[in-house]
Amino acid sequence: MQQPIHKIFNNPPLGLLTIFLLTLISCSTPNPSKRFSDLKAREIIERSIQYHGGMKIFNQLDNFCFEKVFSLYKADGSVEYQRTQLHDYYPSKSTYEVSWKQESKSYKNRQYSNQFSQEINGEPNTSIEASKIKSSVYASVFTIFLPWKLLDIGTNISYDGELILEDGKKVFVVKASYNPKEHKHHTKSDIWWHYFDKATCQHVGYKVTLIDHSSLIRNLDFQTIDGFIFPKTRKSWRVNESNEKDYLRAEYDYKVLSIK
Repeated sequence: MQQPIHKIFNNPPLGLLTIFLLTLISCSTPNPSKRFSDLKAREIIERSIQYHGGMKIFNQLDNFCFEKVFSLYKADGSVEYQRTQLHDYYPSKSTYEVSWKQESKSYKNRQYSNQFSQEINGEPNTSIEASKIKSSVYASVFTIFLPWKLLDIGTNISYDGELILEDGKKVFVVKASYNPKEHKHHTKSDIWWHYFDKATCQHVGYKVTLIDHSSLIRNLDFQTIDGFIFPKTRKSWRVNESNEKDYLRAEYDYKVLSIK
């Protein structure tokens, strides 16, 4: 017969064993942010993840489907192209699909585990390099799943002070850098500066420096779905070395269709 819990803890040997087992279980799934040595950056990221829905329900995410409508602009303000994509993600199965139509053709980029492929009108496209599909899929998954993706293995995180954005919003700045030579899931040696609202730690945007340019991205509106808070609208500007806006590069609208 199973002993009542109060009798277990009145029995020293059993009580100590139970405490040890409970402690062992609680430590079996360590917090990924604990590997960050920068305590301030760790605290900000943890608070932001909690604000946007928490780590537990994110880890239990089986399917995430959303529509992404965006426009890219040239430096003169003219439209480079516009596109509507359907993103269908299955994190528990390491499967991510992005579909769209272009010039009367149907395209689908797909990641399954570490394999990447593209279909055009349902047929495999063998002329495209897998690295291009990888970069495209990784970028889409990374940006929609911020701030959680800051916990990816190999991310170098550090607190980079405070900043007042041009609209007057006061933010914490957390710097993130990547090394694709050491980590295969990193695609480029980019440097990111993530902006978190000082009051709530809401992830309000970021600046990213690539090889040939820098961009400023702001989350302008949000949507709350089943306990998650995701961006609803974003804008991206090319910026100069003084962080001044050169021109509007892109506008994004997201509509979450289902979460399971």
